[in-house]
Amino acid sequence: MDVYYGFDGDDNKVVFVSAREGNGGPTGSLWRSLDGGRSFANVTGRLEQATQAANGTSAPAAAGVISVLGQISRPGRVLVLGRDSWAWVSQDSGESYTAVPLPWWGTDVLRVMPHPRAQQGPGAGPGGARGPGLDGWLLVLATRNCGERPCPQGLWLNRDALNASSPWEDLAAGSGGRVGGFADARWGAELCGPQGDVCPGGQAIPDPRILATVYPRGTVPQPGWSMASNFMISDDWFVSYNRTTRPCANGVTPLGSLLVVGVANGCPADGARYGSDYGASWVSSDGGASFAPVCFAPKPQTQSFFWTYPTLGGRGAAIALDRTLHNAADTSSPYEASTLHLLAAPPPSAPSAAPSAAPAPAPAAVSSVGLLAVRGGTASAPDFLVVDGAPATFIANVPMQPFALDPGVWSTEAGVTRTETRISFNGGASWQPIPAPTSFAHAECAQCAGRRPCSLHLWGASTWTPSSWAAATTVRPAIYSHPAAPGLVIANGNVGRPGVGLGGSADGSPEGTCTWLSTDGGATWRDVAVGLHVYEYGDAGGVVALAKHASSGQPATEVQLSFDYGSCWKSVPLRDALYVDNIRSPTRGAATSLLLHGRVCPREAGPKCTGTDDDFTFWGPGPRTVLYGVDVAAAMGGTGAGGRPAACGPGDYVPWRPAGPGGAPLECVLGRPVVPLQRRKAGARCLNAGAQRPPPPVGGSCGCGAEEYRCEYGFTRDYVGSNGTTTAAAAAAPASEDPLQPAPACVPLPSNVVPTCPSIDSGAYTPSPTGQRLISAGGQCAAVPPSPPRATAPRGAHAPPPRRAPTTRPRPRSSLRKFMPPRSARPPPRARA
Repeated sequence: MDVYYGFDGDDNKVVFVSAREGNGGPTGSLWRSLDGGRSFANVTGRLEQATQAANGTSAPAAAGVISVLGQISRPGRVLVLGRDSWAWVSQDSGESYTAVPLPWWGTDVLRVMPHPRAQQGPGAGPGGARGPGLDGWLLVLATRNCGERPCPQGLWLNRDALNASSPWEDLAAGSGGRVGGFADARWGAELCGPQGDVCPGGQAIPDPRILATVYPRGTVPQPGWSMASNFMISDDWFVSYNRTTRPCANGVTPLGSLLVVGVANGCPADGARYGSDYGASWVSSDGGASFAPVCFAPKPQTQSFFWTYPTLGGRGAAIALDRTLHNAADTSSPYEASTLHLLAAPPPSAPSAAPSAAPAPAPAAVSSVGLLAVRGGTASAPDFLVVDGAPATFIANVPMQPFALDPGVWSTEAGVTRTETRISFNGGASWQPIPAPTSFAHAECAQCAGRRPCSLHLWGASTWTPSSWAAATTVRPAIYSHPAAPGLVIANGNVGRPGVGLGGSADGSPEGTCTWLSTDGGATWRDVAVGLHVYEYGDAGGVVALAKHASSGQPATEVQLSFDYGSCWKSVPLRDALYVDNIRSPTRGAATSLLLHGRVCPREAGPKCTGTDDDFTFWGPGPRTVLYGVDVAAAMGGTGAGGRPAACGPGDYVPWRPAGPGGAPLECVLGRPVVPLQRRKAGARCLNAGAQRPPPPVGGSCGCGAEEYRCEYGFTRDYVGSNGTTTAAAAAAPASEDPLQPAPACVPLPSNVVPTCPSIDSGAYTPSPTGQRLISAGGQCAAVPPSPPRATAPRGAHAPPPRRAPTTRPRPRSSLRKFMPPRSARPPPRARA
């Protein structure tokens, strides 16, 4: 089921639902609500009537819907893109429609791209603020119909897509015959980040800019990694064809200010083969004007499954590449995982406050390994989260047992290896356990019997994969944060003593599974409910909603709402019970109404269940869908009109910063000051006027410490032996919860998993001889900490050769360390095995 909001300004009363039932297939029905989801009417017939009026035929009801779009500057306008060759435009919030024929076949649509600056406020970055009409610009990448022969995608533009009379422009046809088709395309403004403030090098990116991989006219597309397509930049809808900067390019992925393209290996333009045998990632930090191959160590197996995440406020990126690991004691049990590689954009220029001793920042092409193994990434997304509101805070799930790093091993078998959760407060440079709370609201959640160390383990994205209703028991709602609710993180999981990871007990049985909430960006947590729940934020983080998830095996009879960040909860009873699949909020996250959806439950499951035998037959379409609209503003109550809460005033807010190790608010992260957000007071019963957004970065720099160092290329902080196997003794040793406990030293990776790096071989970058380098986060430290000593390489290991002698640098205060609680308030550090 797909849910769409945002067609009536900030009221969010108009809601569209595209129903999907029975094994996940679309039914073709489109439903509309005018009261925030409390009631729905089927409007599919209106679409069919509009199509019949256009050409005398009716579009098949089973075709379904690709997307429903609104226009920020013109509330009431609606565009419905169908899964066939029709779209429908409405000027009255979906009351009536005009059918518009499409130049492509809807089932072959690959990407629908509204202009990114339509979602940003005025002054959204160099090269163009949100101009008139930008929220009507729409790009669509779709497959052409070429009959039996291979056919490249086409790219179509509409500059007023929610106007039925506005034409769709075929950009290949408008190129004067120079462009034969497209492999991929994105708006250039995506490089400026969601707030428009991280354009690469501070350059101006004009609104019409498109970043695309194109097939020159006469070339034939190739399956997989194609050598026939080239990357190019166009500012005039491809009327001119003169800015090709990377041959053999395929996919296009903006990552904050960085741009990554997939390049076919064996490209005649390169002469040398870097990366895997299938393809390689190339990165640009100047908006696509130039590219360099990304150096990954350990060497990727295929780069077939490629997950990307903007980090560090758009000034860095994380790339997770699939890797099948084998238990060091039992290589017949592979563990599907991903290796997390970290990239950072170099600062546009050295600040005047930067000390002369500061080393040259590493180019974006020279990656650093964040984690050797993160759970998931092949059949599902990796268990990795960048916390919204705390862009240098990452949370990931990692294997507990030692594993083998064999670049030649590839298997699709499911492995069984225990998993635990780790958190990083410095952009993935070092990781530590999440300490369990010292007190609990629910006795069922306290599984450590008061003994320390005790850590918190949380379900991630690898288990949050929507599937058919019959497989719902295997789904676990994932750890979740949202840009509109910065600093709030909620998840299902359990606490456990060393050796007890995700799952709740040594044998993996679900003991002690609870729902946990953090309000400081993931540093500290508390239990808010017993069992598995699904959750959502409303009113820009002012409301947290919970309901029992279907995977708990229990139907939900109520929705729990909190208006004070989880301290107190209000129960909203449901008339009929249901198995809940999800709770939804508008994309902007500022709605005061939420939509809960799921499936009927059989009568024997509870007194409020209404399912019948017909709902659960094997040959049927599946259980009936149930929708509930939840008016959270009415549930909150207040002194405003109709007994609803009034809008918040200036006195209802307090400054807030994300926390670091130990729970103390951070004032400096990676050489950049942390500017406080204004968060509503927990006790204020009022509504946020709009989504809470991180403020624009301010100038200046601040002190850095040893935690500002990442491992150099070819090094890792994971424990790796000389044969590429994590050492069992180190893996079995419990990690200390003491935030001041030194991170493991960076040690060289085995030589057989460290490929040569073009940026190093050419002399463009000289790696640090210490095995660690200072993180670049778009700024530099006011003072540079001393470089840590180089770790002793294990026998048979390899590291890039040093090219210069280490320098001596003054030692400043640590940006993380100086905000720690007093030493007397923490347990003494544990000795490592």
